[in-house]
Amino acid sequence: AAAPAGDAFRVEVPPLPAGGLLVVRRPPGEGAAEVVEVRGERLPTAAEILARHQRAAAVQARLLARWTADQRLLLRIWVAELSRSVELVLDGPAFWEQGTGRDWAVARAWVDGVSWDPGRLPELPLIEPQRPPVPPLALRLEPGYRYVLEGTARRRGRRCYVLGFDSGAGAGPRHRGTAWIDAGDFGLVELAEVGENLPGTVGSTASTTEYRRFRLAGAEAALPVRVTADDLMSAFGGTVSLHRELTLSGVRLDPDDFAEARSRAYRSDRRMFRDTAGGLRRLVPDGHGGRVVAEAGRQAQSYLLGGVVVDPGLSFPVPFGGLQIQDFDFRRRGEQLRLLLAGAVNDGAWSVRRGRLEASVRAFVQLLAFGSTVAVRGRDRTGEELEVRRQRFGAAVATSVGRSRLALDLGVDRWDFGRTDNTDRTFVTPQSTFESVVRLDAETVLAGTSVSLTGEAGHRFDWKAWGAGGAEPVYRDWQRYRAAVVRETTPFPLARLHLGAEMWWGRHMDRFSAPVPGRFGGVVIRGIAANRVVPDRLLVSRVSLAVPLAPAVRGEVGVDAAWARDPRSGYEARPLSGISVGVSVPGPWGTLLQGAVGYPLATPGGRSATAELFVLRPLRWPL
Repeated sequence: AAAPAGDAFRVEVPPLPAGGLLVVRRPPGEGAAEVVEVRGERLPTAAEILARHQRAAAVQARLLARWTADQRLLLRIWVAELSRSVELVLDGPAFWEQGTGRDWAVARAWVDGVSWDPGRLPELPLIEPQRPPVPPLALRLEPGYRYVLEGTARRRGRRCYVLGFDSGAGAGPRHRGTAWIDAGDFGLVELAEVGENLPGTVGSTASTTEYRRFRLAGAEAALPVRVTADDLMSAFGGTVSLHRELTLSGVRLDPDDFAEARSRAYRSDRRMFRDTAGGLRRLVPDGHGGRVVAEAGRQAQSYLLGGVVVDPGLSFPVPFGGLQIQDFDFRRRGEQLRLLLAGAVNDGAWSVRRGRLEASVRAFVQLLAFGSTVAVRGRDRTGEELEVRRQRFGAAVATSVGRSRLALDLGVDRWDFGRTDNTDRTFVTPQSTFESVVRLDAETVLAGTSVSLTGEAGHRFDWKAWGAGGAEPVYRDWQRYRAAVVRETTPFPLARLHLGAEMWWGRHMDRFSAPVPGRFGGVVIRGIAANRVVPDRLLVSRVSLAVPLAPAVRGEVGVDAAWARDPRSGYEARPLSGISVGVSVPGPWGTLLQGAVGYPLATPGGRSATAELFVLRPLRWPL
């Protein structure tokens, strides 16, 4: 900035973090200033800022012996394959002491917004082996890191030096980020960090830590009071997105009742954790009124699940139920095993990691045939009803590339078709066949938004003319593609806002390969009955809001809008839209009940309501 001042001319030079050369020219014209004054601020180097920050952190660590706070952890797990998320909220007092670390007693818990007894929660493998990424009070002095001063900026009302750091690009893990360091006391104000190409089940992570100032012995102490993190991890051969929010409130520095309050927590029956260098570890009673860090336990979960689906596109209400087992350390070798044993439908997956590569095997077994109908212009073609039974076996390999997870799946499906009492005599049933399927998945998390791309190609070994009079096109080979984006946020405590969109397209698809909306397929549209359209193009947008209605009740309302192209029905870029209202409540015998009723707003054919009821009961391990 430059401004005349009498016969002088003053020039204010902004801080130049990388140095530079300044050239000043006298103003032209008559009466030109005879004096030009140049003023500017010299910025310290990145090494000087880092050294002063380490010194300030050391002084704070020497003065601050202990603190207490109320700690709340929100964990949201998004499973793209199921198009579903699960939320867990844990809350309780935290006790931090120099040399011991932070101990946390879980006093309250919520599952999908429903109040839950913390003592009846199952084991929590998704959070116990891996610590929420809360950094230390000072930046790590990693010898291989490169630190660069990027200038100054105001952050949270304070003037800060902006310090970038990077471990360097390469084939191995990479850590990079930005630290905002207070220009006055050199304490942290905010820290953003990204980890890529990580070798464990978490392939990438991005976290932001916010610091708050507290008065301490005539000075100020900077403590992390909020951490948000988005992790992309592998689970049972699939991809899972984890969103974590860790917040501290009611922070008290050096409280007089620290020892007494922590002793009460030790003597209670609450579940407790300690934040160690290796992650969160369970604290168990030592028999003398204290707690000790437990050895890593069995990282397994088991659930009883069941429910019923009522859909006008299905010939009768479909009940389902069974036992699901999830073991994150199968055979104590770091392997993962998942089993769904539900009688009519069974599913299993096993995976093992070797460095950055993960191999998995998955199988799906359908013991009973389900009826499959099709609709044309909204009317069911009962004469084209089929009994369909499908089995699948596949193997996959996956790895992390930057902040993305890539997976290649090779599978073989077995399709068996049969007639029902409604099948017309002139209808030619498809020939039972084996089908090879190649699938490539790519998923990443950007700024809290999950983005995924999927491409599939299938080949049927035996496929001949079929359909009414054998008039259906015979597609032995088909391709199908999907792009999806999902963002879920917490507008206020125990609430969830869901925004999502997905697009499907492909070539040579029929009723057995197209993205047909239904209750058990890859596409579910609120209120829309199963098998109403068989599109070769489909665009879906979704929005829903779940809010707490009572301490143990959470309601949800959602609207889906889709545009489909179904040439067979003459449904060219026509809308499909539906609305649903749901509720989550605690049920008897320690169960969680979730129910929803949907109704179509725009659909071919008549309008009828859909309904779903889901029951989940966590079980203790071992069974």
